[in-house]
Amino acid sequence: MKLIQYAKSHFTAVIILFGCIVYGIHFMFFHGGYFGFDDVEYCRLANDFIKGDFDHDSLYAHRYASILPVIFSYLIFGVSDFANFTAGFLVFLMTLFIVLKALKELDITQKWFAGLLLIFAPMYLMYIEKPMPDIVVALGFTLSFLSYFSIRYDSTLFRNNASWFSIGVIIMFLAKETFLIFYPFFVGLMIIDIINKNHRTFWKNVAFSLIVFGLSFVIYSYIFLGDALARIHHIFEGQYLSDCSYDKLPFSATLQRIGYQFWLELVRSGFLIPLCFVPFLLMSNNYKQKFVAISFITLLLLANFMTISYTSYVPLCPDPRHHIYILPLGAMVMAYGIGHLSRLSLTRIIISIVILGLLLFINVYHSYEYTWWIYLPLMFGIIAAYKQQKNWMIGLISFSLLNIFIQNCIYNKQLNYADQKLLNEHVIYDISGFKYVITDKVNTSY
Repeated sequence: MKLIQYAKSHFTAVIILFGCIVYGIHFMFFHGGYFGFDDVEYCRLANDFIKGDFDHDSLYAHRYASILPVIFSYLIFGVSDFANFTAGFLVFLMTLFIVLKALKELDITQKWFAGLLLIFAPMYLMYIEKPMPDIVVALGFTLSFLSYFSIRYDSTLFRNNASWFSIGVIIMFLAKETFLIFYPFFVGLMIIDIINKNHRTFWKNVAFSLIVFGLSFVIYSYIFLGDALARIHHIFEGQYLSDCSYDKLPFSATLQRIGYQFWLELVRSGFLIPLCFVPFLLMSNNYKQKFVAISFITLLLLANFMTISYTSYVPLCPDPRHHIYILPLGAMVMAYGIGHLSRLSLTRIIISIVILGLLLFINVYHSYEYTWWIYLPLMFGIIAAYKQQKNWMIGLISFSLLNIFIQNCIYNKQLNYADQKLLNEHVIYDISGFKYVITDKVNTSY
């Protein structure tokens, strides 16, 4: 009994411990391997830094916030799969902790489902073990969003909201150029506050901090790199023709991208599961929860329509990994939504079921990975909550989200990374003399 009471009073720690167990199992038995370019390039840069050979020879080398965790992990654990996993996992744990801290006033059931949605999110399961910048961007975005959220709703989440907001922006800037997609969100909040004469001290402090940082970064680039705009120049030098060069492709390709391709990728990756809770949060009298729901929708729309170019209309590639920063808000939407289920009218319950049914139909129609075992238990869990069957609700929705993890493990097991790695090591270390290896691009880079 004392153990149960202790767990309830320290439930954030319980969720984090659960996340550690889940990702420990995933790493040891279901590692998915590497893509073979971006992730391996960050490995190379981190290793070069440790050997003293670091050079700004590509755009990736300017993403310091993405490389530094890998460097620190290599210094402690050596260059290894475990070091790559640890670098990403610690960043994820910080994001998870901040989100749970923001939900501290909710009951343990709501926090549990927020934690599960993040822990079992396919994009986190796929990318934590790979050195990639997107989860670092998500951490920076979460810091900035929740520091503003704190000042807007008089929360005690952070002691110095402007400082943490600025730190989040700096992390995003130093991690990847994805901030070009969602910066209008924060600019819009600032303009609305200035018009309404709200939080002016907050925005003044943020502006001062970011101006100082921006000038410092330009001076650093000029002194140490010989070019004040070195990063920008590397961005343009690194451009190449691809399936996402919408400014060079026929306009029909752009219409497909903003019309349905991106939304299908979000459906496939589970990003839109919290959407079933959005309608009644938007109709809620709780302005804090309504703000999170509006922010979630706004960021989805920006991710779909915002351009990454100032000279032509170029939406970002539809790959949802670029938009992992949306997932923490999705977790908050789910936590808030779960709290409303037992008080909703039948009409609103039906709306939620219809949304989930539509997502299920899309997944089944396109033969995506997450179908019946995810959406049917989730639907029945919502019905159980409406019927005041809380234990059934907890079990069914937990089972639903757990199946995302199971499906991911099955897929990774089919990739058989462990044997691929053993084959590479055998060729490199056990076969002497000159060797010809016929393989794919991923193994070549590895």
